[in-house]
Amino acid sequence: MLAALVESGVVTADEEAVYLSGEFREAWRAEMEHLRQRNDVGLANALQSAAPEGTEVEVVEPTADWETDTEDSWFVVSDGSGDPARENWLTRPVAVAETAAVWVLNDRTTLSSTRQVQATGPLRTFLEACPACDGQVEEMTAVECCGGPGGTRADAPDEVLACTDCGARLYTF
Repeated sequence: MLAALVESGVVTADEEAVYLSGEFREAWRAEMEHLRQRNDVGLANALQSAAPEGTEVEVVEPTADWETDTEDSWFVVSDGSGDPARENWLTRPVAVAETAAVWVLNDRTTLSSTRQVQATGPLRTFLEACPACDGQVEEMTAVECCGGPGGTRADAPDEVLACTDCGARLYTF
């Protein structure tokens, strides 16, 4: 995937690191700003338009018995088979980021629609601003942003990319 993104001019690489191109970053951020203004139905429709043919998108509202840190809706992307293993549950910030990424990739590259979708997860590692609130994002542990395991637990907390303002988890490393 990295080679395809470098070849397409989306990212550049030098001997020490990989960077998102400035032109792609600006276009992606502009699309995210536009998408964050949409209501859930509007975002679901945008997500549907960015998804490969045959993909279904459903908005799921959290219920009182859910254990979640947010009251935001979830966006379930599936192949329509009803098989939970073939579903991806996206938070609103991730849905905004991934939809915007696909749209910009579609406008600026010759990557297939499948490759565009495959690129969205790795591209989220380059986020500098939160897709939900435009706050600063930082690498931290899940304990610091999201109340993940910590303290007396033996398992180490996940390293994540999260918003310092709203706490949205944008990527788990």
